[in-house]
Amino acid sequence: PGVALTADPVRWAAQEGIPVVSELELGSWFCQGRTIAVTGSNGKSTVVTLLGQILQAAGKEVVVCGNIGTPLCSVLDRIQPSTWVVLEVSSFHLESSLSFHSEIACLLNVTDNHLDRHGSFERYRAAKARLFAWQSSRSWAVLNADDPGCHGLEKKIRGGTVYFSRRKEVIGACGVDGVLRVNLPDFQEAICGKNELARGGHHDQENALAAACVAGLLEIPAHVTAQVLKSFSGLPHRQQRVAEVGGISFINDSK
Repeated sequence: PGVALTADPVRWAAQEGIPVVSELELGSWFCQGRTIAVTGSNGKSTVVTLLGQILQAAGKEVVVCGNIGTPLCSVLDRIQPSTWVVLEVSSFHLESSLSFHSEIACLLNVTDNHLDRHGSFERYRAAKARLFAWQSSRSWAVLNADDPGCHGLEKKIRGGTVYFSRRKEVIGACGVDGVLRVNLPDFQEAICGKNELARGGHHDQENALAAACVAGLLEIPAHVTAQVLKSFSGLPHRQQRVAEVGGISFINDSK
């Protein structure tokens, strides 16, 4: 994914009629497992990590891979039909995908990012939206109801669409009246209080709601999801509290 479609070798291949696909696309052709794909401008690594831990806590066989650091192709031998594959997907993966799709696809947010690669916000957003392009009518899409970059994308989704929101009641997962809840047609549960999260920032709540919504679609018991959300202290280099000296907090956000 680090090689731009405008790179000379890729342009040459296109001129010669040689197909060029991303590593994710290639891996998906041989992946036997059930897939959950997560993309967004921010929060991808956190949400796939949360989902991996929730699935493990629920007793599921799970592999977490993709943009988080482990290529899908490198773990195909570990993936069986019963394995849940949680994929972090980037716009670089998606811009050259031909048929990649997942059982559940989650878009966390779309903000100005990678414009040097994509050329414009519209093209960047279109690349993100390709996450849903080849889903079937039996698939699920999970969108952030509070994020302007996600608005309108549901019109092009073939399968079911649910949402997460920290501000309002939605079909999916929401955080109102101080409580994180899953509100799905076949699954309604209170997960935990906002103040029970190990990290309580607005973005932390959104990440937790996205993970809870996906877990709800899989009907994972609320207490299992709550256990993970309440103990998850975040990933390194992402708003990581390092120390407090002389009343000043030092935060590592070098990611």
